[in-house]
Amino acid sequence: MQAVLTRYAGEVSEAYGVELAGRVGVNTGLVVLLPDEAPPEKRFNALGDTVNTAARLQSEAGTGGVVVGPATARQIETVFELEGNGSGRLQGQGRTG
Repeated sequence: MQAVLTRYAGEVSEAYGVELAGRVGVNTGLVVLLPDEAPPEKRFNALGDTVNTAARLQSEAGTGGVVVGPATARQIETVFELEGNGSGRLQGQGRTG
C-alpha cells in the first residue's frame, strides 16, 4: 500500500505541487455492516470496536508507517517482518497486545 501511495504522491507532487503521505492501521475482528437497503452513503460503512481500534492504530503509525493490531500480527507474522512499536497502549483503550 505504502509503495503505491509513494509512487502516486510523486505524481501528485509533480502535477499539483502538493505533498501527499499516508499512514495505515490494520486490525482483525468482527465488524457490523449495514444492509443493502441502507442509504447509499452509509451502505459501506464498517462499524464496531475492530474499526475503532484500526483508526487508533493508524494514528500511531506515523507518516509512511503501518501499524497492525495483535490479532492481525499473529496472522501475518510468518509472512511479514514485524517490529514492535512501543507500549501496546492506544489512547482511550487498554493494552492491545
